[in-house]
Amino acid sequence: MKTVKRRAWLALLMVVVIASAALLLSRKPAPPQVITLPTGEQFQFIAAEWGTNEVQPSFAARLVARLPTSLAVFVMRKLGPRLGIVTLVGRPWYAMGQTPLKPPDPSLHFWFRCIQTNSVGPVDSFKFMLADDDGVIGGMGNGGWSSYGQGKNKWLTFTLPVAPRRCDTLQLVLFRADNQFNGPFHQIGTVRFPNPRFGHFPNWQPEPVPATKRAGDLQVRLTDFTVAAANSGNAIASINGKQTRFHPPAPGENQEAVFRLDIHSPRGTNEAWLVEPAELSDATGNRAQAAPCSRWSITDEYYLGPALWPDESAWRLTLTLRRCRGYDSEEVLTFTNVPVPAVGATNTFFQTNSVHGVPVLLKQEFIREPDRTPVVLRGSMSATHVVVELVNPPEGWVVDFVQLNADTGWRPKEWSNWQTANSAVVTLFSIPPDVRSLDLTWAVQKVRTVEFLVKPPKP
Repeated sequence: MKTVKRRAWLALLMVVVIASAALLLSRKPAPPQVITLPTGEQFQFIAAEWGTNEVQPSFAARLVARLPTSLAVFVMRKLGPRLGIVTLVGRPWYAMGQTPLKPPDPSLHFWFRCIQTNSVGPVDSFKFMLADDDGVIGGMGNGGWSSYGQGKNKWLTFTLPVAPRRCDTLQLVLFRADNQFNGPFHQIGTVRFPNPRFGHFPNWQPEPVPATKRAGDLQVRLTDFTVAAANSGNAIASINGKQTRFHPPAPGENQEAVFRLDIHSPRGTNEAWLVEPAELSDATGNRAQAAPCSRWSITDEYYLGPALWPDESAWRLTLTLRRCRGYDSEEVLTFTNVPVPAVGATNTFFQTNSVHGVPVLLKQEFIREPDRTPVVLRGSMSATHVVVELVNPPEGWVVDFVQLNADTGWRPKEWSNWQTANSAVVTLFSIPPDVRSLDLTWAVQKVRTVEFLVKPPKP
């Protein structure tokens, strides 16, 4: 009896295997998708992948990429051309044999392989943009494509940072620019592919605009939100009675999120606030960030990009507000009579203060270098700079450079300053020999954060 049952199961298994094999053999492979660039070159679409992999999608390249970096470098040196590997292997964000850099954020990577090498036109007169299954285009085109190799082993690759995630099929649309990548753009090709980020996600509910929110003691009013493209040359235009550097996007133009803010402080009008950073996100995990959020010269108009997908019910606009003028007296800290160190030397000082009841510790390093001019500052050269750092700062606290005073009354004509997450730096290209000490003033503050749920403008 057991033998009969075993034979029956084996027969059933053979039927399933034969049927599966017949089904696979009967399927015809999808025809190759080929695009023709304005250069005349033809490329076959190979893959669209989500992640950080920047190695060409060939068996040999991906196999070598799995080896330890030193071994991968050796194989590339000896056999790379024979194996047809034209991209870096190992970890592409590493400079081979040097200190590793921060890995890039995951993006949608596209790969095309050359099948026709005729080149008759400019190489920068085209761009790709992403569309959903219905052909709705959003976001930003490829900001910087790259090519590797030559002839039939030439690869074209680029990334797009945001993508729709609610549809199972996407389209990549090829545009040609009439004027060397400056538009206007005309659609000349399309590639369809399965969405590697397809999934099911919740929906957010938008709030009406204008909208007013509190950020600490600040009143922040979002007066307008739209998606637009930058005017040529960042020119100022007047639309609906408002000055703006943007216009409704035409086909093929990069799309930015553009918004206007009214920031009111109860302490008066001598304050100025920066939006630094701003982030746009959606319920599917897409996000775009600008740090600082760009404003140009129109004081209440900000933008960041790329805009996210317009089919979402809502986008979240998260703003971090940082005071840049009109500090509270408690927020201003000065290191007085700081000796100017000899060339090649450093002095370090610490200062503890209470800012609005919160203890903060500042570490200041004055690093002296030979005098330079900004014009000749090149490569590994460094200029004299002073770094102040918040040591173990409470969450949301930052430091900024305010001013510098010398014992002789000297003020630098050329200098620069910038901020990082927990520190600020001021660079001095030269210091007169009679200057013996400096007073350095910094501002320590807690940033404000506010969020708006906005309805994406429909294309």
